Amino acid sequence: TQFLPTDISSAYEKEFHQIEINDHEANFYYKVKRNYPLVYMTMRRDFDYALLEKAKLSGTQVNEECEVYDLVINNKFILLKTAKGEFKASFVIGSDGAQGITLKKSGLKIKKKNLPALECEVYASDKDLERFSNVRFDFGFIPGGYAWVFPKKDHLSVGLGAFTFKEKNINLNTYFTSYLNHLNFKKIINIERHGFYIPVSTRRNILAANRILLTGDAAALADPVTAEGITSAILSAQFASEAIVQGNLNNEIISSLYNQKIEENFYSELNAGLFLSKVFYNYDGLRTFLMKRYGVKFCEVIADIISGKRKYSNLIKDPFNYFKLVKYYFNPSITKIEPENI
Repeated sequence: TQFLPTDISSAYEKEFHQIEINDHEANFYYKVKRNYPLVYMTMRRDFDYALLEKAKLSGTQVNEECEVYDLVINNKFILLKTAKGEFKASFVIGSDGAQGITLKKSGLKIKKKNLPALECEVYASDKDLERFSNVRFDFGFIPGGYAWVFPKKDHLSVGLGAFTFKEKNINLNTYFTSYLNHLNFKKIINIERHGFYIPVSTRRNILAANRILLTGDAAALADPVTAEGITSAILSAQFASEAIVQGNLNNEIISSLYNQKIEENFYSELNAGLFLSKVFYNYDGLRTFLMKRYGVKFCEVIADIISGKRKYSNLIKDPFNYFKLVKYYFNPSITKIEPENI
């Protein structure tokens, strides 16, 4: 919420000052606590609607039920062909997701990995809702990923994802059924299931060209460790609008400004995030080793990262410490090393 330019707290169902983290392979459990909200819960449709209404109130012209079928790029404008006719635009900000038309028509080649996830809205008994009253993350339950329980107003969002960059044949439905059984619900009234892909950049990409600026999932800006994408969607959209204003409608200047903003605010952390992602999701044994020894410190740092108080580069400020940890993992006879910068 700290990144939103307006108050949409009416769309939030709950706020949480603590997070439960489990690693079943490391036999690890920890509860992170803060005196400020770590996580806000909302339904995506309510979140989007609240933002839409705020945009209308600010004077934004909104064309609803207006699907875009095609984008035709010209030197001086872009022609949008839609369900309600044709529109001309000097620039288009693409916020239509990983499979959206703006990415396809932009001519930009985004190097990314689409990470599969499955989430269900689980309507259960009051006793079950009370039992799962905290945000919960479970590592070591699905290879190369994690599972979660997010309490909402009248139900639970339960899901899991495979976030490893290795090619693995993982049946999410099978693991999800096992996870539900593990949670041991007393009574499930209804389940609404949906699968999706989370796009994560695997390199620094050019995200603006040909009068199109890609944001959020269209730009593959999801966090490589947590797989969270709302924060990057909000920030990248703000950077895109700022670049258009600051660039005085000059295509080359606007593209340069936006790509620079993305570099400074996202890609400067990309290598650190990808490194941690590979440590956690590509090598389950290494993650288990680290969680057994440094799980509490890691969870505390991740909580600070989620709340925007620290960055991934802080966690691996001196990579040599982590190379020593990995070396120790493969050769336990070495004297135990503490990571100095956690």
